[in-house]
Amino acid sequence: ARDVVVMVSNIDEYAPYIRAVFDNAPYRFPYTIADESIVTGNNIFNAIESILSLQADSFKAEEILELLELKYIRERFFITDIAAIRHAVDAANIRFGLAGEKVNDTRLVSWEYGLQRIMYGICISGEPLLQSGNDTLIPLDTTEGNDAGELIRFWHFMQVLQSTVLQRNQPRTIANWVAYLQELIENLVFQSVEREEEDYHLLVNYLEKINVPDEVSDSVISFEVFRLSFLEMLHADKRSQVFAGVGITFCSLIPMRSIPFKVVAMLGMNFDTFPRRESKLSFNLLEKNKRKGDRNVKDNDKHLFLETILSAEKYFYLSYIGRSAKDAAHIPPSSLVDELIAYIVQGVQGEVTGKLTAMLTTAHPLHGFSQQYFNGSGLSSYLGDDRYKNTEYIPAIEKEAVVLAFDEVMLKDL
Repeated sequence: ARDVVVMVSNIDEYAPYIRAVFDNAPYRFPYTIADESIVTGNNIFNAIESILSLQADSFKAEEILELLELKYIRERFFITDIAAIRHAVDAANIRFGLAGEKVNDTRLVSWEYGLQRIMYGICISGEPLLQSGNDTLIPLDTTEGNDAGELIRFWHFMQVLQSTVLQRNQPRTIANWVAYLQELIENLVFQSVEREEEDYHLLVNYLEKINVPDEVSDSVISFEVFRLSFLEMLHADKRSQVFAGVGITFCSLIPMRSIPFKVVAMLGMNFDTFPRRESKLSFNLLEKNKRKGDRNVKDNDKHLFLETILSAEKYFYLSYIGRSAKDAAHIPPSSLVDELIAYIVQGVQGEVTGKLTAMLTTAHPLHGFSQQYFNGSGLSSYLGDDRYKNTEYIPAIEKEAVVLAFDEVMLKDL
């Protein structure tokens, strides 16, 4: 497996799907993902980014429930049954907003009003109507037993989250924002006293870099400025993963990495993805007066493509999206893929020249349950899913169109 490398246009987009396939495959293969951003994946950094990206003025229900999909937040509050929580939130008609307003009735779909209904429903059963302060509400009496304990833990999570989000309104110095972020981590994501975590120590190093005293460290800034600066620093860093380490290597398309492999695969060779296009800035003076030796992203990708071909010892595999998922319309591949196929066809003599393009290209169906994977056409899904293997294909029955005859009736005759 160490002789296989898979290069993709954007490793951060492919990483979740790589893990989903290889971690759940019937046959386990060791693999390594290189050049991955530290924010990608179900880790501490991703949890912090999700919390910092919450908008206090919207506080949508789906955004909050998506936080519970993150492992560290679930473990921090001992939440296990997300389905029960989703059901309760939907039954309480919680949609958006922390408190809402009575003037436009957004109070009735807010978190504060809905959580009151959930908690009163657990504590007071059988009450049709209840007065709580200025609110008249109906307790949500649909939960008992273990689900009640799950909702109580979720209520505690919401109280901590709301308190943390409301603390953003006050501008602070960088040192105070770092202290706020440390408190957020301890209260919502990870308690450092309970266990050791490599990502936590890495996060502490980032906070120490931000909190270095300088001429602007005493300046008061808003939360949005601090959030953008901190997240930009996280996204710019990559994990220090060993390239060509254990098993199959997945990596980004980076020039000057022409290490020989027996099998080389390039994914995402779509016409609008590769070669990459350079976004020109109007205030960039270097773009106005080009000189020899100036960096050109398109030319660099062409050189990278040639390097990758030369590094393949036995097999070279290219993949691109050739059909639209909406209407199955034909989508051309990258211009470099077309050039490669044309060059191969040009160098082949004989009767197979006209069929060579079809021989070099394999078209896969959109879905894994397609009959093409089970009717002996030579295609394989490699996922070990035999549910559709013995199903019989039933062709559509063509029916003749029936012409309906109507009697003409005049309005004066009615």
